[in-house]
Amino acid sequence: MASTSTPSKRNRSSETKRALLGALLGASVTLLTIDWIESYIRYVRASPLAGWQYFLYLAVGFLTMRLLITALHEGGHFLAAYLLKFRCLTYVVAWLYVERKAARWQVRLKRKPGKIMGYVRAVPAAGPHLRRGLAVYFLGGILANIVTGSAALLAGKALADRHIFAASPELAFVLVQALYLFGGLSIFIGLANLIPFTTSTKHTSDGGHVLRLLRGGASLQRQLALYTLSSVSHAGTRPRNWDAEVVKQLSTAPDGSSFDCTSHFYTYLYHLDNQDFTQAEFHLEKALSLLPLTTAEVQQQLCCEATYFAATHTHDVAQAELWLAKAQQIKPFEAEEGLLAQATVAGAMGNEAAARKSLAALSAQLADINDLASQLLLRERIATQQLELNRRAVLQA
Repeated sequence: MASTSTPSKRNRSSETKRALLGALLGASVTLLTIDWIESYIRYVRASPLAGWQYFLYLAVGFLTMRLLITALHEGGHFLAAYLLKFRCLTYVVAWLYVERKAARWQVRLKRKPGKIMGYVRAVPAAGPHLRRGLAVYFLGGILANIVTGSAALLAGKALADRHIFAASPELAFVLVQALYLFGGLSIFIGLANLIPFTTSTKHTSDGGHVLRLLRGGASLQRQLALYTLSSVSHAGTRPRNWDAEVVKQLSTAPDGSSFDCTSHFYTYLYHLDNQDFTQAEFHLEKALSLLPLTTAEVQQQLCCEATYFAATHTHDVAQAELWLAKAQQIKPFEAEEGLLAQATVAGAMGNEAAARKSLAALSAQLADINDLASQLLLRERIATQQLELNRRAVLQA
C-alpha cells in the first residue's frame, strides 16, 4: 500500500545532511566572493592602463569571455551526455554548428540560433536510471561553469597577490583581469542557469529542467515516456512498434508546457503508422493548436507534417498550401528543410518537375538522418510520392 505521509527518519537524515552541505558550500562561496572582490578592487586601483585602454579591454574581454564561457557550458553538457552514453547530435555555440550526420560529424558556420548563445542536443539512453541521467546531463553545463570559474578566480587572486610579471605590469594586469573577468562571469552564468525560467523563444533553462525532475509525479512520467520513445525511435523502432503502454502515458497529466504539444505529436505518429487516421488527425490537430508552447524549429516541423497529412490523407490541397506557407513564415527554409512538404504540395498541384526535384534532394539526405525510424518512414513516403507522380504521368500520357 502506497502512502504520502511524513518522511521516514532515514529521509530526514538525508535531507539534513544535504541542507548542512548546502549551507557549508554557500558559506564557502560567500567568503571566497568577498575575498575576491576586495582583491579585485585593490588591483583595479593599481591599474597601469589608461582609462580608455581599460574600457576597451573590458569590452573586448567581455565578448570574448562570453563566447568562451558558453563553449565550456555547452561542453559540460556534451561531456555529460557522452559519459552517460547518450547519443550526442548537436553542439552549437553562437555561429559554430557541430552536427552529427549519421556516422560522421559536420562542422560549419551558421546563423546564430535566435536569442540563445548555444545549446547541445542529445538523445537519452532509455533505461531504469533515465531520470538520474537526465539530471546529470542538465547540470553538466552549470558544473562546468562553476568549476572553471572558481579555478580562474583562485588563479587570478594567486597571481595578483604574488605580483608575478613585475617587469611587465601591463601584461600582468591584463592576465589577472582576464582570469577575474572569466571567473566572475562563468560563476554568474552557471548560477543564473540554475534559475527555472523559459525564454521568449520557448527554450527552458537547465534549472527549469532540473526542477521538473525533482518534482516528479505524473507530469515527469509523461516526460520520461517521451524521452524513451525518442530513444527507441533513434535506435530504429518505428512508431507502430512502440510500447502501447508507454504511448498511453503521453495522454496523461497535461501541464501547459511544450511537452503537451510534443506528446500529441508522438501519439499522432503512433496512430498514423498504425493506419488509424481518425486518431492520427485528432492528435495532429491537438498538437497544432499548441504550437505557441514550442520552439520555432518544432513549430516548423509540425506545420510541415500538417502539410504532408493534408496533401496525402485528407487531400485538401488548399489547406496543405496554407500549412506550408505558415511553416515558411515561422522561419525561412534552409536547403535541407521542408523538402517532403514542398514535394507533396508541388505534386498535388501538378508541378511534377518541382516535386521530383524536392524528392531527389530529400533522398540524398536520408543516409545522414540520425533517427533511424524517421529515416525508414521517409523512405516509404518518398517511394509513395514517386509512385503517385508516375501514376499521374501515365494518366496524362
